[in-house]
Amino acid sequence: MQCLKAFLCDGPEKCDITEIPESRPAPGEVKLKILYAGICGSDFGIIHGRNPFASFPLVPGHEFCGEVIESEASNLDIGQRVVVMPVMGCGKCSSCREGNVNRCPKVKLYGVHLNGGFAEKVVVKASQAIPFPDSLDPKYAVFTEPLAVGIHCVRRGDVKVNNDVAIIGGGVIGLTIASMASFYGAKRVLISDIVPQRLQKAKALGINLTVQENEEGIVKFSRKLGLNFDVVFDTVGSEQSLEDSLNLLKPGGKLVLVAVPKGGKKPIGLAKLFAEEKVFTASRTYTMEDFKKALSLIVSGDFRPEKLITHYFPFDKIQEALFTAEHEKDKALKVVLKIEN
Repeated sequence: MQCLKAFLCDGPEKCDITEIPESRPAPGEVKLKILYAGICGSDFGIIHGRNPFASFPLVPGHEFCGEVIESEASNLDIGQRVVVMPVMGCGKCSSCREGNVNRCPKVKLYGVHLNGGFAEKVVVKASQAIPFPDSLDPKYAVFTEPLAVGIHCVRRGDVKVNNDVAIIGGGVIGLTIASMASFYGAKRVLISDIVPQRLQKAKALGINLTVQENEEGIVKFSRKLGLNFDVVFDTVGSEQSLEDSLNLLKPGGKLVLVAVPKGGKKPIGLAKLFAEEKVFTASRTYTMEDFKKALSLIVSGDFRPEKLITHYFPFDKIQEALFTAEHEKDKALKVVLKIEN
């Protein structure tokens, strides 16, 4: 039996590189040699046993690209480079039929429900493998997934030309939302975070309105400038961030919840929502349309992943990479694994 190296989680806090059996693709599937895989904050929920959707044993990693080395699909040839859209629906429910696979009650993700990209090789459905041109370096193609999150958020917020937009939380997702809000025509974009280095990254993306939360709160800062916002994105999901988000909105504005709230039920000012006709909605992952749009923006150069990718680590240094991503937030933003030797 052939084996491959993978970062396998046998349970909470029981994750390391080991050898697992190598699978063969079934009809409609392809086997990929993984080139690059991004580390996401949600991966730590799996590693620490906090993700209720993940079951062990599991190979995490939902941000990855690779090269086709075996194909049982007519639309993909050996040697093609692809980035994997990890979100899959049942294909039968009303959400799937409408193209909203992220809302499917039976949704599954590579790296959460199925083995993902923290491995030398992986088998995926050909329908989820999106080719990209040789002109695009795979070390940038790997950023397609987080950019798709930002695009979907902006679409859920229905950001329009000349809108004023605020984002609470300046991590990778907050920064991609800010970048995409500007791309889609927002007039003013404000982003807040407690880490000053993240706000410097925002300025590198052309976002000039920034506020450091532990020095001056975003609500106080906005009031000082006389700003109310058409759309507010909450990427934190705390009681305080939800309250701040509502206070930042102008009457009729839209609050988009991006982070899963921690600790169960959260109070929200329904009276304020009602009195000022404010809209509360959420954004969960993305659709295939969002994913392909993200890839096209990277291919065209309209979005530059190198502005947000701060670290590359070889696969055998994955423990160091994970520590950097989780604990060195003043230095690390997007950390990427180079899987192929």
